[in-house]
Amino acid sequence: LAVFVGSHRRLGIVVLITFASINLLRYSKLPVNKSGYLERKEIVHFIKNDSIAKGYPCVAISYITKPGYDFGYRYFYYLEDFHVNSPKSGSPVYTIVYPLRQDIATDKTFGAIGLILSDYARYNFAEIAKSCSGENSNLTDPMFGFTN
Repeated sequence: LAVFVGSHRRLGIVVLITFASINLLRYSKLPVNKSGYLERKEIVHFIKNDSIAKGYPCVAISYITKPGYDFGYRYFYYLEDFHVNSPKSGSPVYTIVYPLRQDIATDKTFGAIGLILSDYARYNFAEIAKSCSGENSNLTDPMFGFTN
């Protein structure tokens, strides 16, 4: 074995360099997932600023996505000190869409994540204030998979 490796050293180096080059090239051409940390943080920041501009003390967030893709937002709601209710609460509903699809119209996109803005004319401030007077479901709802 040592004789074979010693006599084919150049061939081994060429194979290693070729292998490394092919893998680096393939890695550099991989599609970038545009639904990660930065896009989620940006969409939550936008929803927070839009709700403040409209005078909403809280909002509800719904998701149009496959099961499991609605995770990863609660931390950003917490960072923004954002009161988030469930859609059934009567708060203005913003809808996060992932992945973007041709059959669903979105108002704004953040990478591969879309946002459908709330129907502003649908809500009155008395109902919104009532729905926002309860607990922040972002903080009180159980965390999926968490056990004591």
